Amino acid sequence: MLNIFADCSSLGSVIIPSSVTFIGERSFLDCSSLTSVDIPNSVTSIGESAFENCTQLASIAIPYGITRIEKNTFSGCTASIILPDNILKIEYNALGKCKLYVNQNSISLLSIWNYSRTLSPYDIETNSLLHAPSLDEIYKTQTTIKVKVNNYYNGYVYEIIDKDYVNLQDTGYIYKKLCPNTQYNIQCRASKGGISFYFDKNVTTNPVNMFVNSSATSSSLAVVCSYECGDANVISDYIDINGEITTGNQSKTIGLSPNASYKVSYFVTVNYGESGQESYTFSKTITCRTMSLQLKPKIPKVISSGNVIVAASTNLDDEETIIGFEWRRTDWTEDFVSNSEMAYLYDGIIEGYIHNLNTDKLWKYRAYYESASGSRYYSEWMGIDPTNTSYFEPTIHTSPVINVYGNKANVKGYSIRGTDVITQQGFKYWKSDLSTSEVNKKDTDVPTDAKIVYASGMIMAATLVNLDYGSNYSCVAFSVTSENKTYYGETQKFCTSEAPSNILHTSSTDNVNEVARYNIYGKKLNCPKPGLNIIKMSDGKTKKVMIK
Repeated sequence: MLNIFADCSSLGSVIIPSSVTFIGERSFLDCSSLTSVDIPNSVTSIGESAFENCTQLASIAIPYGITRIEKNTFSGCTASIILPDNILKIEYNALGKCKLYVNQNSISLLSIWNYSRTLSPYDIETNSLLHAPSLDEIYKTQTTIKVKVNNYYNGYVYEIIDKDYVNLQDTGYIYKKLCPNTQYNIQCRASKGGISFYFDKNVTTNPVNMFVNSSATSSSLAVVCSYECGDANVISDYIDINGEITTGNQSKTIGLSPNASYKVSYFVTVNYGESGQESYTFSKTITCRTMSLQLKPKIPKVISSGNVIVAASTNLDDEETIIGFEWRRTDWTEDFVSNSEMAYLYDGIIEGYIHNLNTDKLWKYRAYYESASGSRYYSEWMGIDPTNTSYFEPTIHTSPVINVYGNKANVKGYSIRGTDVITQQGFKYWKSDLSTSEVNKKDTDVPTDAKIVYASGMIMAATLVNLDYGSNYSCVAFSVTSENKTYYGETQKFCTSEAPSNILHTSSTDNVNEVARYNIYGKKLNCPKPGLNIIKMSDGKTKKVMIK
């Protein structure tokens, strides 16, 4: 029957006879004075809102025959309720703010947790709180997560829903071969008698930490990257500087515009998954800026009537090649096109040679740099009196970039005459021990038995052959003038590779030359060094060479 005692304010206690098998909906609704109810085991169902708003109800025991608590049954109540072990379902707002007592490891306890994750029932025997199970993170790496079940009850069967895990023990589970820096939702269930309580935890694997360091000139960006991958398996990495891709963790780009921003991105790819066939690429991007261009002409050197060495100081990268000078008569209008010639850059100084100027006129010159985008940048003009001659020694430099191939070495240098004519020029080289005293020797301290290879042109190049494998060498550019004086450039050091049988990987080809060589820290090398060498080739690619 419905509403049989509804709104009865004088009803204090009720003993329901054993002949009753069900309590109808709203039977005791709003019985504000009801303090106790004795329900016999004959009752197998209690209707919705049966005891709703029985605010004085102190305690009640639900008989074993009841398997579900209907909607709003005890809504508005604060009674202590003792539940049997076989409650299969608790409907919406069925228990109000009641204090629940239940046997540990019972089906009813699972139903209570499903009803409210924040509700904490009490154990009938010990009066202790029975907190719902949860997952706790024990540890994690880039590819592994280990969790355990907190508030573990022996009477339930626990299962991790995802099958890709290793069961270490009853309360601990470990996930492997995961993707770094990825959130995983780990789901678990406790079950008994067909009733399950599901609980989960979000855990994010450790990231692959990436670092991008850069240095700039007015025309170049050099980038050295690194990563901390923990137990992740990195299968590749590359650098993207404004769209130019370089494999590996080091890159240098020249020909850039001065005082300009460039996006530098570092990409690291890892594989993961049970088969190891899945991959994910992480990236880190920074914005770098080239320096403002410094391009200042120097006082010209008139070595003989009409023949002038011109120069300019700059902060351009030494590897830049589209540089030079323009010159024109001071009385020319804009209708006349300036003369121009490419020049040579070494250690921040651009130098060039202008021949056969008309000595009856005054001239002026300026230096220029042209970026890879085609933009040209100029210095100020500097005047030239082609008759104001002085005595000047020749200028000579030895390039620090020495490309070594086994027992051969390609060397470069720069030679521009002074007042006296150059009669011989080239390179001298000898074996050295690279000791401190050797490194600190003056450039003029060249052994008398040094071998010589001759070269021509303002920009000299030569190949040193038949060198000893695995040996240290010194090399210096030189020129001899008509006055029989010898002038030297800088002494550069290099070492040849070990014998071919010890080279694990080579990167040279017949048509591609090495441009520069670096160690893993981005330091430029003059010669191959034991360990991993990063080699930038003339085709723009970067290769890795391991040398024992």
